[in-house]
This record gives sequence, structure tokens and C-alpha cells, in this order.
Amino acid sequence: MVFYGMQLMKLGMEPLSDSGQITEWFARFSPDTLIGLIKCVLVGSAVTAVVQSSSATLGITMSLVGSGIIDFQTAVALVLGQNIGTTITAFLASLGTSMPARRTAYAHIVIKVLGVSIAILLFRVYLPFVEWMMDLIKQHGGEISDKAGVALGHTTFNVLLVLCFLPFTHLLARALERLMPDRNQEEMPHLTYLDVRMLETPAIGLEQSRKELTFMADSVDKMLARLRLVMTADKPNEALEQKLFQREALLDNVQKEITEFVAQLLSGNVAHDVVKEARMQLRMADEYESISDYIVTLLKMNIKLRKNSLKFSNEGRMEMLTMHDQIVEFVKTVNEALESEQLDGLAKMPVMGDAIAHRIKEYREGHMTRLEKDATVPLTGLVFPDMLNSYRRIKDHAYNIAEVLKGEK
Repeated sequence: MVFYGMQLMKLGMEPLSDSGQITEWFARFSPDTLIGLIKCVLVGSAVTAVVQSSSATLGITMSLVGSGIIDFQTAVALVLGQNIGTTITAFLASLGTSMPARRTAYAHIVIKVLGVSIAILLFRVYLPFVEWMMDLIKQHGGEISDKAGVALGHTTFNVLLVLCFLPFTHLLARALERLMPDRNQEEMPHLTYLDVRMLETPAIGLEQSRKELTFMADSVDKMLARLRLVMTADKPNEALEQKLFQREALLDNVQKEITEFVAQLLSGNVAHDVVKEARMQLRMADEYESISDYIVTLLKMNIKLRKNSLKFSNEGRMEMLTMHDQIVEFVKTVNEALESEQLDGLAKMPVMGDAIAHRIKEYREGHMTRLEKDATVPLTGLVFPDMLNSYRRIKDHAYNIAEVLKGEK
């Protein structure tokens, strides 16, 4: 299609070669002087920025050369400008995205502008070099027209640009990181992967939202690890507790945005398999958000115990930690299946779930026995069963995710 379009442009440009006004207008842009060269570069940049396609403007330039409207050196100068104009596409694509994405767009602009600036200063060397390569091709029996020479000049510029800047990529990266520093914020209140521009391509959009689900899975793993640190700490760690509250609030926001994003995907005319995947993702996002809620509920219970100077018995404490570790293993199995998309590990989920349910019942009965024997503080009798119930709910939500992955829900 690209070459067909270029052929159409060639045929469309041929009548312009007989137009005195067109040839007179282009004659004003000649790279014979430095000012003229800069004008050519600016024209090439402006046209490409408007069209937002360097391929299209390059094809137009080649058609102009082939029709005799402009000469070869003017075409090469225009192509230099087109290399700057093409950066507008990346710049527009970076708007509203993450800081690394914006840095990438600005790096593209910086490299192109610096490269073209150097090419302007060395144009009297660069142009003969391109012509020398064309002569070399002809000497070896090849045929190359001025149109092909324009493409050769474009390719040569970009290859030299890469070779010149490749050794300095780290310096450029550090410079952009200093000019565009990251915001000092523990938890970003927005998503990393979701991009509203992907709504027109549901399959890619669902892949983005799936990455957010893996982010939720990873967040739940980290929350459980931090909760265990809180449970085993000798002294209160308010900073760690605050991170748990922040992460739970973040996952609330993530679930909300996934729901809105996927709902917009489904509002269009989408395939059946896309609808099925979208519904699965909505269900899993809800389950992960519920898991984070129960983790925070467990955190609040631990804080309540501390503030009331209450402690479980040594046996009760070990039982609670054992239950926590078993739940961690259960949730981790589900998360690994989600991230790897390998469902073989989910076959053991029913057995693991039954073992957790049996242990919860066993621990609840053991705790009641300790209360009857005055082996633990009576007020903990209210907290211990509630914590076991929260772990049971985490297990249930994780099991629901496993069933969704297997297509059973």
C-alpha cells in the first residue's frame, strides 16, 4: 500500500511540472546558501509535522524530484527537515503518558534536532558523500535515479545519526532524567499501562488491562508480605502500616479505572472472545480489590490488639502466622497462573483450599478450648475468629480468581 500510494503521488505530481507557479515557488527554496538551506529544512519540518507522516512527505519529495520540479540537493535538504517534523508524532503520542514515555519522546526530538543541526553545518560534505555513494552504485553496474538517491540520503542520515549518538545514550538519558525528574510520591494515583488511545483496538486494550491485573496481583503479594512484618514486629511500624493503607487505596483506584476502561471497550462492536476476556478481567479485578480490603481488615485488627495492649497466646500466635503463610502460598499459586498464563498449577487449588478450610476450623476450636481453660486473654476471643474469617475470605476470593482463569466462572 505504501508503494502504491507513492506511485499515485508520482502520477499526481507529474502535471505540476508544467506549472510555472509551482516551479517558481519551489525555486525559492534552494540550499545554495546557509539561509536557503535552513528554509528548506524548516519547510520539510513544517509539512511533515502537519501531515504527521514522514513516509508520505518523503514520497512527495521523491515524486517532486522525479517530476523535475525540484533538484536533487533541494530534495535532500527537505528530507533533513522531514526528520525533525516526524518527531511530532511521538510527541503527541506521549501526551498524558508516564514520565519515561515523555522522556523517550523528548529524546527522539533532541536526537533529531541535534543531528539535523550537525548535517546543516556539514551539508557541503554530506551532499557530496551521498552523491559519491550513488556514483559507486553506478560504477558497480547498478542503476540509481535521483528519486532513489533521496531515499539513500534519508537512510544514510539516519544510520549516521544512530552511530553518532549510540555511545552517548546513557549521557542523554541522565540529562533528561535531571530535566524531567520523577515525582516524589510513594504510590502513583493513576495507572501505568492503560491508554485510552487503545480503545479502538480492543485486543491490545485488553492486553494493557491484563497488565494492570498482574500489577494488582503483585500488589496483593507485597501487601501480604508487609502484613506479616507488622504481625511479627516487636515495635509498632507506622510507616509500614501506612504503606499498606496506601496500597489498598491505590488498588481501589486501579479496579475503578480497569472497570471504566473495559466498559468502554465493550461499548463498541467487539468479537465474542474479546467480550469473554473482558468479563473475566472485570471479575478478577473485583476479586483482587476484595483481597486487598481483607488484608487491611487484618491490619486493623492487629492495630486494635496493639492499642489495647492485647496479645494472643504463644500457641495462638503461631497458629495465626501459620495460617498467614498458608494463605500466602495459596494466593501466590493463583498469581503465578495469571502472570504466566500456565494453568497447570491450578489443579492443586481444591486440595489446598480444603486444607485451609480444615485448618481454620481446627484453629477456631483450639482457640475456644484455650478460652475455656483461661489459657488466653478473653478479649482476644473476639479478634481471633474475625482474623480467621478474614483469611477464609481471602482464600475464597483467590479461589474465585482461579475458577475465572480456568473458565469455570
